[in-house]
Amino acid sequence: MGPIDDPHFAQPLKRSVSTSASVPVSTVVVRYSLLTVMATTKVAAVAQLIHALHHFEFSIFYFLLSPFHNSIFNLLRQRPEL
Repeated sequence: MGPIDDPHFAQPLKRSVSTSASVPVSTVVVRYSLLTVMATTKVAAVAQLIHALHHFEFSIFYFLLSPFHNSIFNLLRQRPEL
């Protein structure tokens, strides 16, 4: 019986081992990638929220002070220099 006819020689043992070993590795890579994307998305969402709140706070502040803008400006302009 030659090596080609031997059934143990013809079985791709390394291929089956590498396939079974690559499944958990690919699962870990996919999970890590998903966690990274989720974390990046959360950071971007928080940054957008802070940016929006900053502009909202500034617009409310400006809206509340706009009726008094001229009087405050005049008071500051008339302040005696020290």
